[in-house]
Amino acid sequence: MVTKRSISLPETLADAIDHSAAAAGLSVSAWVQQAAERQLRIERGLAGVRRYELSEGPITTAEAREATTRRSRLLTGVSLRGTRPPKR
Repeated sequence: MVTKRSISLPETLADAIDHSAAAAGLSVSAWVQQAAERQLRIERGLAGVRRYELSEGPITTAEAREATTRRSRLLTGVSLRGTRPPKR
């Protein structure tokens, strides 16, 4: 099922969206859908971090560094075998 929405945007933003959608070979609707889905994933991830920090305390610098390394390895396909999470 699809729901239609009418939105108002500043002209410069609408032009930038048109250009970006065209460059990606997408309709404006598909581009906006992808942008909204990406934003919702970010919001869910941030909520998860907040929940984690409420139960476990603030994420340490070492944990943040390890997460960045793991993310990079996952995105590039580099094996994570032999790596261990940082000790708290």
